[in-house]
Amino acid sequence: MRALDLGCGTGLSGAAFAGVATDFIGVDLSEQMLAKARSKNLYQQLIQADIVEYLTECDVLFDLILASDVVVYLGDLTDFLRLTAKRLAPAGVLLFSIETTLLKAPFVLTATGRFQHQLASLLEQAKSVGFVCLAKERVTLRHQDKRPVTGTILALGKSAK
Repeated sequence: MRALDLGCGTGLSGAAFAGVATDFIGVDLSEQMLAKARSKNLYQQLIQADIVEYLTECDVLFDLILASDVVVYLGDLTDFLRLTAKRLAPAGVLLFSIETTLLKAPFVLTATGRFQHQLASLLEQAKSVGFVCLAKERVTLRHQDKRPVTGTILALGKSAK
């Protein structure tokens, strides 16, 4: 299985998938984070790049694309969704987390500098680029100031055409 970990950071999320991926690529903007990931020997390749730029220039298809705790740094997900759909193999899965908002806006910037996304709007946007929702689960993503930050983990696949 060929897998891509977007915003891989130190490899925290990638560790859960390293055993199933035979070709595992990690992409992150921070060289310091990549150095920590490199020491874990999870990935066959680590690339320092902006995730949208990487997806734009990449010409490889992946069976699994992970984006754990990275979409919160993107407001408008148009390019992210379009490009991941393009880079996903026909039976592949895009697995990512979002912080959710109940506001009507598609996304809002919070005081923490992270974006929250409106789930229904995001799913419509994903559908418009050829994704179907395979699974979604509301979870506590992390704690901030001793309070839970809720979000959703989504698994998207390509729709049969």
